[in-house]
Amino acid sequence: MGHAQYLSVITAVSRPEFLSIIAQSVPAEAEWILVTDGPREIPGGLRPHLRVESPQTGQWGDIQRRTGLEAATRPFVYFMGEDNLMLPILADLLVPYFERGKHAGGHFGWVG
Repeated sequence: MGHAQYLSVITAVSRPEFLSIIAQSVPAEAEWILVTDGPREIPGGLRPHLRVESPQTGQWGDIQRRTGLEAATRPFVYFMGEDNLMLPILADLLVPYFERGKHAGGHFGWVG
């Protein structure tokens, strides 16, 4: 098993119609957290994930990322936009780097 097992991928959901496409790029070993702005429909048939509702604000970004961080259970976190795809080897490239130097990253960083 690769380094994705140490990764929580947090996606703030404003356009749920993209989730079935990006789900294919989230490693199976990673924890995928979908955060909505209040109650919102999520399409069925996605890979395993945790669905979390943030307080409804009518805005996207900060509050959903913070809510996702509170739900994350893995030592590394990646904020994945719902209009992005994840490089399949991303965790294997970056987790060892962050583990060695305890570096922080803009989208990816050491939490523990």
